[in-house]
Amino acid sequence: MFVEGGGIRDVATPETGAAAQSIAGSLSQTQSNVTYTVRQPVTFGVGGVKFEVPTSSVVRPYVLGGFGIANVRQDVSFAVGGTDVTSSLQRQFGVTLGTDLSGSFTKPIVVVVGGAMFSAQFATGARSPVPLRAHHGG
Repeated sequence: MFVEGGGIRDVATPETGAAAQSIAGSLSQTQSNVTYTVRQPVTFGVGGVKFEVPTSSVVRPYVLGGFGIANVRQDVSFAVGGTDVTSSLQRQFGVTLGTDLSGSFTKPIVVVVGGAMFSAQFATGARSPVPLRAHHGG
């Protein structure tokens, strides 16, 4: 069995950037020096099982499979004249951000990993397992 967790700083798609750019463009019609930033940080957790293929070789292939969840936070901000106006977009400018640019959402993860361990002999004569793997999650 295995458990894995972690984070990714930014998985923002071009579509998210385009949506923020559209809002900034609208604000630019009445305000000067409008800027925006887009980030989508992710935290995730996965658990699953590992199956090692029996072999008498120094190469020991294995397969991992697991399920988990990922939480994606929509971290989009807007500034006018260098001042962050994200929290006051509705009140000041009549702009309401949709769920594509605000809040967070959770999605399931399926992980499939294939790889192999092999024993490497070092100059000291010690043997140590060395992992080789390909990782795909979606």
